[in-house]
Amino acid sequence: VAEYREALRYRPDFAEAHVGLGNAWMKLPGHQNDAIAEFQEALRLKPEYAEAHYSLGNVWLDTPGRLNDAVMRYQEAIALKPDFAEAHSNLGNAFSAMPGRLNDAVTQYQEAIRLKPDLATAHFNLANAFSALPGRLNDAFAQYQEALRLRPDYAEARYNLGNALMNVPGRLNDVIAQYQEAVRLKPDYVVARVNLGNALYVSGRLNEAVVQFGGT
Repeated sequence: VAEYREALRYRPDFAEAHVGLGNAWMKLPGHQNDAIAEFQEALRLKPEYAEAHYSLGNVWLDTPGRLNDAVMRYQEAIALKPDFAEAHSNLGNAFSAMPGRLNDAVTQYQEAIRLKPDLATAHFNLANAFSALPGRLNDAFAQYQEALRLRPDYAEARYNLGNALMNVPGRLNDVIAQYQEAVRLKPDYVVARVNLGNALYVSGRLNEAVVQFGGT
């Protein structure tokens, strides 16, 4: 934050520095309004700045009741920069949170992957969407595996793959293995520990389940 503020002291019309400062504010609790102000200033200075629209979209994506605003910002970013893979992926995230827009989300994730095949988050997001669509579970498995190939330490992908495997009879041991790996990668992943405990309990491994639930 200090470095960006110093840069702006010398050059207050530096739109890129405003976006950098906004993104830095976003990482600090309680500074969302500061981030919004920086992104809006960047757009005042440079209205066709795709990254500023994208960053503001990210703020609205995490703000209750602002999904439509997030969609508009991501669409504007894409209109200005059609090969902006991350904007396509996050537009997919916005669509996936809207009733009846899951197929639109899939389209955006697929476009993100076409533009940037090594974007692990897009594969992960596409897998989540496929998991929620009838008859697409095998497609979801393939996308989770690709996300993990690209990013082996992706704890959330391990966890969600475990959740998806719960829908397949006879795969409980595989479910447990995925949850265990998620917890190994991210020891404070509470929901993964809870689901691991439940899976262990169902499999009859009661002592191991107790450990995951916080017992001794």
